[in-house]
Amino acid sequence: MNEDIIGFVTGALDAQEHQHIENLLRSDTDLQAQVDLIRRSLRPLESYRHCEPPSDLYSQTLSYVFDQIDAHKIGVAQPAFTSKELVTSSRRSWRPMDIFVTGIVAASLLMLLSPALFNSRFTAELRQCQNNLQNLYAGFSQYSITHEGEFPTVPNSSALATSGAYAPILLEQGYVTDEGNFFCPAATESIAWRQQGIPTKQTVADARIEDLAALQQRMGGTYGYSVGYQAGGRLRAIRNQQRPTFALVADRPSGQSISRYSLNHGGLGQNILFENGHVAFVRGTQSIGLGDRYYVSDRGIVEPGIHRNDSVIMESGIPITNGSQ
Repeated sequence: MNEDIIGFVTGALDAQEHQHIENLLRSDTDLQAQVDLIRRSLRPLESYRHCEPPSDLYSQTLSYVFDQIDAHKIGVAQPAFTSKELVTSSRRSWRPMDIFVTGIVAASLLMLLSPALFNSRFTAELRQCQNNLQNLYAGFSQYSITHEGEFPTVPNSSALATSGAYAPILLEQGYVTDEGNFFCPAATESIAWRQQGIPTKQTVADARIEDLAALQQRMGGTYGYSVGYQAGGRLRAIRNQQRPTFALVADRPSGQSISRYSLNHGGLGQNILFENGHVAFVRGTQSIGLGDRYYVSDRGIVEPGIHRNDSVIMESGIPITNGSQ
């Protein structure tokens, strides 16, 4: 296998190489197993993923290594090796002191590289997620142009009337051509889960009762969507007004409390696509100044917005009926 699997797992590849391996993973079970193994092996280092090393770590490490060498080295100077002694010495096994010092250096390098490695991975995943959202915006925007300024609406069908319905609508009508754009690279779902892809509207409509919930939860990928607002006992579609503070799509939230947030980026924040097309990574879940919470309505619950400016990002699988859960 010539693929850079470690680079793929750590997010160190460029977009073309990353997509190449993504394509291979769809059918290569051995490659899937390798990726899963590497991810499991790196999992113990996740706690260091977003750590910033101390500014003087380099000097501290060198100081510690040399202190250990000084503490264990032999005090009496040895004469220079002859050619014969040098050859004989090269054939000997490493001394305990050699192993000790090498171990310290290796551990020090791991301490230095681990934060940088996982920060690089975090940055790469964040950037790819933002690219996904920009691609989704292109689809949403084009849809609004051809539908009198309105974004997609949740279908009336009981099986399709969930908050993740936008994904199959945009895919089946050709406004988004790559379903990979609906999956954040930093989300926790397995490769096997992702490979099932976005179900079609017909697949959901024809699903057996026992399979329906799983399909509905996967319908929107790993993002959440603002499904509209309640007015006159109905769910009203969102009109594209290019509002810079109206959240349209975002990393999928978790939980049902007023303080819920996304787990897609290690719980450190969420990428949010706003109605005017810009994407921002925000640490909190409430807009600055306006006080609007991105993941709950102005009443503090998980439901479609209660007025036209109340944007509520809802994860896939939440049923929507006449503008309410």
